[in-house]
Amino acid sequence: MRRMIFVAAIAALLVIALPVAHAVYPASNQSTGIAFNTDQPVMNLSRPSAFGVQSLEPGIKTDSAGDIYINAIRGVPAGTDIWKTTTALCQNAADNQCPINYEGQPEGLITTGAGAGGGDIDMAVGAPYQRGGLNSPNCTDPNSVPPNPGPCSGSATGNLYLASLTLANQTAVTCKDGNLAVSSCLVQNPASTAQSDEDREWLAAEGAHTAYLSFHVVGPQSISVCKSTNDGQTYTAFGTCSKADVTTPAQSTANNRLGNILTDQTSSTHYLYQIFSSVATAQQNADGCPSNTVYMAVSTDNGIPGTLGLVWTDHMIYQAPVMDSGSPVGGCTGTRTDTLFPVVAVDNVGNVFAEWSDGINVFYESSSDHGTTWNGKTDGTGPPTQVSLPFGTANCTNTTGPVCGLHTALFPWMSATGNGHVDFVWYGSPTTVQPGTNPDYGDATSPWSVFFAETFNGLANVGGNATAPIIYQTVANKNPNHIGPICVAGTTCMGGRTLGDFFQVAIEQSTSCAVIAYANDRAMSGGTALPTEAYFNRQLSACTSPPTSMASTTIHHGKAVQARGYIQLQPSVARPRVSGFNVYTARAHGGIHRLNSRLIVGQNVSSDLLSQASRLAARGHAHWFFIQRVQSDGRVVRFGPYLAGRHYL
Repeated sequence: MRRMIFVAAIAALLVIALPVAHAVYPASNQSTGIAFNTDQPVMNLSRPSAFGVQSLEPGIKTDSAGDIYINAIRGVPAGTDIWKTTTALCQNAADNQCPINYEGQPEGLITTGAGAGGGDIDMAVGAPYQRGGLNSPNCTDPNSVPPNPGPCSGSATGNLYLASLTLANQTAVTCKDGNLAVSSCLVQNPASTAQSDEDREWLAAEGAHTAYLSFHVVGPQSISVCKSTNDGQTYTAFGTCSKADVTTPAQSTANNRLGNILTDQTSSTHYLYQIFSSVATAQQNADGCPSNTVYMAVSTDNGIPGTLGLVWTDHMIYQAPVMDSGSPVGGCTGTRTDTLFPVVAVDNVGNVFAEWSDGINVFYESSSDHGTTWNGKTDGTGPPTQVSLPFGTANCTNTTGPVCGLHTALFPWMSATGNGHVDFVWYGSPTTVQPGTNPDYGDATSPWSVFFAETFNGLANVGGNATAPIIYQTVANKNPNHIGPICVAGTTCMGGRTLGDFFQVAIEQSTSCAVIAYANDRAMSGGTALPTEAYFNRQLSACTSPPTSMASTTIHHGKAVQARGYIQLQPSVARPRVSGFNVYTARAHGGIHRLNSRLIVGQNVSSDLLSQASRLAARGHAHWFFIQRVQSDGRVVRFGPYLAGRHYL
């Protein structure tokens, strides 16, 4: 989504201070369980910025040489920052605190303000430079001087591609050999594409010299992918790259959220994956339904110069329930699949994984046929596997709060390695406060932590058995990284934006240990709150095999969630006017059950009314519900569906 990250002024409010008991998640400090190092700030004490010292939306990538790259945004036009450490340095650190070096700003060679981004950033790591083969012995390092019959100079790495959003275009940077020195970052492109209305970019690398840049085009609300075959110097391999539109179905072009883009580096066949969330039908698009369907766009043609570029096939992964009462726009509600970005990952043998959050839980599905079939189905009806699991009171050190455990999960990310080894992360909270008339998740007292889960048989659900994967879940950070609401509505949010929109996990290629970069707005200095900073945690145990101890860890089979189509509401028979709402549960594919024989009194849909109905539905063991009222003219007005057991603001 288009947005500029600003530091909000802090207003001092006079309130009556009451003690608030926060749920505190257990620290993952058992060496025989899943252990992480102590929460480590990623520091840059000297950087000036019009936006203070904030570091939002941290990203992280690893390469085959053991390099670990971390980035974060300051906000347009203050630019971005990048840090670097290595697996070896982390392993040799006596206190498990990785020596992390601040490398400066990727846009550092841009002398004009027009090239300084900071709205978003993404990175991709290219394959190591190679000898050209028996008939072409030259090094494939783009900066080598032929003839060069010897091995490539420098480390066994390749290009590091970066793209920073300027809110109109992308500032593209390429650094070679994993070296972030100015002398090695020779490719600079402050206007990397022909577009002027871009947002939320993602990068993917293929081989040693090819990169793909995907982004959201603000005007037509489309998703475009550009290709570079010259080490990121230009991303216009097919002329105007916006012609390579991912969202070919008409119903998706005006209602979508793109996730990351990836290439399959394990296959000799070109496979390019772009995940996105949208709606299922043109009618849903016209009625303003939420993004309830996850798609995987797959391209295998490698691009044909002189044509419209990459050819995409969109495969439906999962369709969540919505209730569409028709016009006017806004008469459609239901389960979302975009809180926030959907994520794609590919393991070392070419299996593909898709992850998303509905605001309550994190889910994933698997494909072993390059994105065509998902959890045994090709039509979006394969049951997804629920990754997140409520911790419950047994795992809380303080149970005096209103709710203890994991009940809300946002900002999912994942990474994959081996054959079905998948690591997942998300921000989790015990809060049950969901968006209603207020767009926030949680309230001023809601604590959020970095949840981590891993599975070593992640492909076990590929045939449709959603409960087959065994998932190990814990909390990666020792202290909550945020207390308060989180809003996922972008620039329409009134608050809850101090963490940005996402964070990332990557996997070290030599150890299979997870490394996580996340945002923390609770850091203090001399009693004064600091702006949001990037933090880092590294997995210390259970990296290559399941933990031998379940201390501070939950183990569960992935929970099966029924793939549900949308509810088609039939015209209701006119009944006498009443003064309140009835509560109904809506089952898959049109089954509707009246839950209560009494009315929830009220003429308007208020937060209190929704919360009452939510509690009633939860007592009836319903997962979601809708409410309806009969008007004086006999028309039935319906609202929903809503999630049961939630508190609505």
